[in-house]
Amino acid sequence: MSIELENYRKELRSWQLKNFPKDSNAPEWMMVGAIEELGEIARAMLKFHQQIREFKDPEVAKRAISDGYADLNVYLLQVMSIYGIDPEEAMSQTFNHVLSRDWTKNTVNGEVDSTLPNPVEKQ
Repeated sequence: MSIELENYRKELRSWQLKNFPKDSNAPEWMMVGAIEELGEIARAMLKFHQQIREFKDPEVAKRAISDGYADLNVYLLQVMSIYGIDPEEAMSQTFNHVLSRDWTKNTVNGEVDSTLPNPVEKQ
């Protein structure tokens, strides 16, 4: 994990323990927070598409989406921290797996390299 991301993770953990001690080890509540942020992103995108409310202004919509996305990542980073998951390692593995798929060659699961495990098939 990069030093910067590790510092964010540590600072977030300290902040969580101080501000919300009873929920500090409750990833389910952090996931509820993440879902709330996802809703805020969806709201900004929908209202921008509909060209209503303050989101008619592209800059307002962009700021709302950016803020929601950052807040979403804060919640998810906290969940990953509780479970001891290295976010950079997880992202790297997932990126590599996604980028290895070719849906034009295999419309069932996108897998073109049979040596990669198919997450849909039972092992």
